[in-house]
Amino acid sequence: IGRPLVGYARKNNPITVPTQMLASWAKDSSPMWFQSSHDIDLMLWWFDDAPKDVVCTGVKQVLKSRYGWDTWDAMQGQLRFRNGGVATFEAAWIYPEGHPSMPDSFMSIVGEQGHIQIDRKDEAVEMSSPEGFRWPRSLLNFKVYDQWVGAFPSCISSFIDAVQDDRTPYVTAKDGWAVTAVLEAMHTAADTGERVAVSTLELA
Repeated sequence: IGRPLVGYARKNNPITVPTQMLASWAKDSSPMWFQSSHDIDLMLWWFDDAPKDVVCTGVKQVLKSRYGWDTWDAMQGQLRFRNGGVATFEAAWIYPEGHPSMPDSFMSIVGEQGHIQIDRKDEAVEMSSPEGFRWPRSLLNFKVYDQWVGAFPSCISSFIDAVQDDRTPYVTAKDGWAVTAVLEAMHTAADTGERVAVSTLELA
């Protein structure tokens, strides 16, 4: 697709994720800290460019009124890259409890010569029962007999191989630091209403 120019990533979850699955700590976090880290990581890899600055905003209504939590219901942020590309990130965790997908995840890239879209809410498997309709997760991790397969197990296996072979992992500490720096800047921007520069770090 040539050089990426514009990116968009959405990762939204039902309200049961913060209030039941992550109830012990969700009130001290946010949908973007929990969900967008994966999207930011992939977007940084796609763009292969250093993050420059961000703007971000969000809404605090549902979780505050129902549970007394001072945390974001939903957030939207935009990241500018050093060479001019732009990526937008959306994260929410207040979908209705009955929503069949966890998460509703979508990503797209528009490049100089083409585009890529990934719609993860429907992973080619659908199920219905008297209890409701579901899209079972079959891409990231699932069990075949006694073995876990999918993207998550493959990443872990690759890291273990790197340790055993005494080589640099494909995903480095600097990659992880960059994701955290973008997320920190997003939350500062949401709190202040200002455009915030993303911190840089040089790692050996």
